[in-house]
Amino acid sequence: MENKYDVVIIGSGIAGLSSAITLSRKHIRVALLTKAKLSDSATTLAQGGIVSVRDQSDSYQKHITDTLNAGKKINDRKAVTILSHQSRNAIDFLEDCGVNFDQNDRHELITSLEAAHSVKRIVHASDFTGLHVENALIKQAKKNGVKLFPYTYCLDLIINRDQCQGVSVLNLASAKPRYQNYYCHHVILATGGLGQLYKFTTNPKVVTGDGIAIATRARVKISNLEFIQFHPTALYGEKSPLFLLSESLRGEGGRLVDASNTRLHSGNGDFLELIARDQLARIVYSQEQQKKEIFLLLGHLDCNFLKKRFPNITKELNKRGFDICRDLIPVVPAAHYSCGGVNTNLNGDTNIKGLHAVGEISNSGVHGANRLASNSLLEGVVFGRRTADNIISKISKRKNSLVTNDIKTIPLSDGRLKVVDKKKVKLTKRDLQKAIKIRQLLQDVMWEKVGIIRNENDLKTALREITLLQDRLQISDQKYQISGIKTSDLLFILETKNMLTVAKLIVQAALARKESLGCHYVTKAH
Repeated sequence: MENKYDVVIIGSGIAGLSSAITLSRKHIRVALLTKAKLSDSATTLAQGGIVSVRDQSDSYQKHITDTLNAGKKINDRKAVTILSHQSRNAIDFLEDCGVNFDQNDRHELITSLEAAHSVKRIVHASDFTGLHVENALIKQAKKNGVKLFPYTYCLDLIINRDQCQGVSVLNLASAKPRYQNYYCHHVILATGGLGQLYKFTTNPKVVTGDGIAIATRARVKISNLEFIQFHPTALYGEKSPLFLLSESLRGEGGRLVDASNTRLHSGNGDFLELIARDQLARIVYSQEQQKKEIFLLLGHLDCNFLKKRFPNITKELNKRGFDICRDLIPVVPAAHYSCGGVNTNLNGDTNIKGLHAVGEISNSGVHGANRLASNSLLEGVVFGRRTADNIISKISKRKNSLVTNDIKTIPLSDGRLKVVDKKKVKLTKRDLQKAIKIRQLLQDVMWEKVGIIRNENDLKTALREITLLQDRLQISDQKYQISGIKTSDLLFILETKNMLTVAKLIVQAALARKESLGCHYVTKAH
């Protein structure tokens, strides 16, 4: 079955949906594909909120300065300026799509403070902003007639004569693997991040770095993958994904303390709750390595306020046996966000004609070496819409017809138009069991050797170990038959292959940057 659209979007988080809705308003034929259910994205788990420069005490320049300082000033200033100046329009767009942000009695948006922000500027919908945003955008996309295809896994890009003309996919809705091509003038990668490469992460299980692997095989330019942000306060004692304890808890007055109830502070006595994420994550991690537990303390705050402001966190902590008003809540850092990715210009274009990238998969230049809290959802809206507007302009100028049917490819292992062998490869339970073990080993390697604090020897060891894991998996670019396993098991195997590809890229990027900067922190080997 072949499908033709003006635009195909891969990913159903805030960036992909914002692009889809913007395109659909101009009656452009859009297909949005995602490998799981529509709401399975990092957007859904976002708690804190989204930046909006609107208060009299705030200014665009203050937000720009905060963003540049967090990113160690290697951000693209033009991209940051666009982000900040479009922040109010982004909120207007989300409200127009049905998101109800928290308001005071005067019907003004309530703002909160988060780490490394100089003023309160985070608007929120309770303490589960991402879920409210995701649900509203899915509803709006359906209303606008966007064709939504859940359980559709993108295998590779279709590249013909240095132009992206579609994607090859695996339909996961059927009991047996079913392969399809989607042809189009424009593909938008909005696949999100790569947190599942790490043993401990706040990211959902679907976040396996597929988009980066797909882009790499098509020779798309990628940079800054060494900058992996670790959130300093995930809940201790769980398997990934770890439950995130929002930065807003600290913004509202929560404290970080040790087992003796002593508040964390710097050498000169400054408290640390609201320093930049990269710095705080290293401090919490270093304490953990010394077998010293760190806790979030909220008991000094008004209990009724906490329960009203953070109802979801209160409920989730109760499920795990913690009282938000009384207990010390143990925290650990966890992989949270990829600051680098596919290189784009200010309009979402990559180096491949017809291919665009938005959201966490992209390196738009907004985040630099470390992302400022609550800029991620904002980037998804601002650059998702901006990329859509760019495509609308390009489509309005086109006169040639839609892609013809003479493209035959699944997949493109070398980034050029290529027809693979029609012979199918059979995968069995043994292949699945091997992939499960390899993924576990990979996650251990990434956490222990390519994590919060790195050194050159560990990185070189990690590179060797990842290469050996790739050799063990030995999954070629083919169509697959399955025997004794489910289609979802095939997905797990293919994801694991992509994870190995992306892990190697991260290590290579980390080795190339010799000095510490932002999220990339290197020490001398012992």
